Amino acid sequence: MRGYCIAVQVVMSLAWLRHVPAFQVGRRIRASTLPPSQRLDSVALRPARMMQLMMSTKAKTDFSLKSIDWLQDNVVEVLNELYDPADVARGNVFAKLNKPKKKKKKKKGSEDENPAPEKPEMSESEKQALVDAAVAQAKPFDRMDAMVTPATRAEFGDYQVNAAMGLAKSLGMNPRECAQQIIDALKPRLETLMEEPEIAGPGFVNLRFQGAYLQQAVSAMAADANGRLAIPKASNPQRIVVDFSSPNIAKEMHVGHLRSTIIGDTLCNLLEFLGHDVVRLNHVGDWGTQFGMLVEHLRDEYPAALNKDTAESVDLGDLVLLYKAAKQRFDVDEDFKTRARGGVVKLQAGNPDEIVAWEALCTASRVEYQKIYDVLNIEGLVERGESFYNPYLNDVIEELEKLGLAAESDGATVV
Repeated sequence: MRGYCIAVQVVMSLAWLRHVPAFQVGRRIRASTLPPSQRLDSVALRPARMMQLMMSTKAKTDFSLKSIDWLQDNVVEVLNELYDPADVARGNVFAKLNKPKKKKKKKKGSEDENPAPEKPEMSESEKQALVDAAVAQAKPFDRMDAMVTPATRAEFGDYQVNAAMGLAKSLGMNPRECAQQIIDALKPRLETLMEEPEIAGPGFVNLRFQGAYLQQAVSAMAADANGRLAIPKASNPQRIVVDFSSPNIAKEMHVGHLRSTIIGDTLCNLLEFLGHDVVRLNHVGDWGTQFGMLVEHLRDEYPAALNKDTAESVDLGDLVLLYKAAKQRFDVDEDFKTRARGGVVKLQAGNPDEIVAWEALCTASRVEYQKIYDVLNIEGLVERGESFYNPYLNDVIEELEKLGLAAESDGATVV
């Protein structure tokens, strides 16, 4: 973890790792599940006791941590074995069609002279068409349908399966009966890892890991010579683009830029740890009407900045003051405003003088941004500013015009 944001990264890491059961060192475990020599007066396993268990239990080489994803996948398989998604879809439609209508409450002393006409009742054929459409679109259950979440309270265990209530309503079942069917199908998959599942309330299924499993989990994490705490890399690594920081050229970075930089870098660190190919994209604001204004100001105050041979030796000074001076001229000087607007057109057309001045502004800004990035230890940024898209604009405009979606207005093409 990089030093600049240890607190942020630790918090985010723990938020993510709470889905790894072995990392829940403060959770409660029934004392009866532990050998007599390892029981405590309190049933809460604290970090010191977990260290004792970690040292006394040798990690199995074939052991793997079971995350919430693993449990979700098992619940999904069980649901698809027990129930037909088409039956659930059919039941959902019937439940909505047969839902009693709520009567609107009339306010005292008010009479509606023109009440809204009631909607006509649907015919049986229309209702059947809705049912048939829902059945045709029914898909196998997925993780969203499994409704597996971390337990809301420690006494409920480690995880909850909340799918029974919704399924029971669609299938015309008692929710607890549905929950019991899910438990019966899950037990063979969980018996070596979890205690006896419990049904709570109207049909919540509470799941609690066995103490023996937690001992093995902590031992495996401690014995991992690769320093990964036995957390496996993603089985299906993806290329993930994280867009963060994104400052504006010739302007100061503010707290919003700092926040997105720190959070973005933290997310990148976690995603890279999981084995994903991460692109740290810096989408800087380096294009637009303000650059016509800045280039014309440079033409008057720093003419050498428009010459390719002398631009690198020009010290533009405080870019914020430069921007403010150019903006002030733009607001009060009509001639300068006209020149600035023409400068934007020249810049977008690729005129050499404007391009050289624009590059000088971008280079000076990068120097200032890099000072902040160095303090925060930010590395590996890929810059892709707004200017990246300029070569593609003509093709987009032509396509919009062909589709009749763009038109000319006051000399400009608008969508």
